[in-house]
Order: sequence, then C-alpha cells, then structure tokens
Amino acid sequence: MNLINTQGGPIHNARSQVIGVNDKPIPRLYAAGELGSFFGYLYQGGSNFPEALAFGKIAGKNAASEIPWDQE
Repeated sequence: MNLINTQGGPIHNARSQVIGVNDKPIPRLYAAGELGSFFGYLYQGGSNFPEALAFGKIAGKNAASEIPWDQE
C-alpha cells in the first residue's frame, strides 16, 4: 500500500480558519487535514486521517455558523 501526502500550505488556527500574512484569520476561509497541518515538518502516513476528520468537523461547524453574505 502506498500513501501519498502533501505537507505545508496555509497555517490554520484551532477553529480551522486560515491565517493570513497579517496573523489574522481570513474571513470565510477554512482548512482541514494535512493542509497547513501541525505535522507539516513530518511525513506521517496514516496520521493525517484523524486530523482530517477532526479539523473537517471543526471547519464544517464553523463555516455553517457563518452569517450568509446576503444577510450581513
């Protein structure tokens, strides 16, 4: 079995919000899984699956709670 991982990418916080160059969250931009992973400096194989599940749930919950653009 081969596992292919990509590492690196944008940094995200505990709410899965992508952090911009000004060290503040970019509105309405979320990331999950190995994208911006805290394992970015390692090659972890299967360790990315739990991270993708956990941060996917966090990102989905936070994205769904956003006020729609037409209601702002």
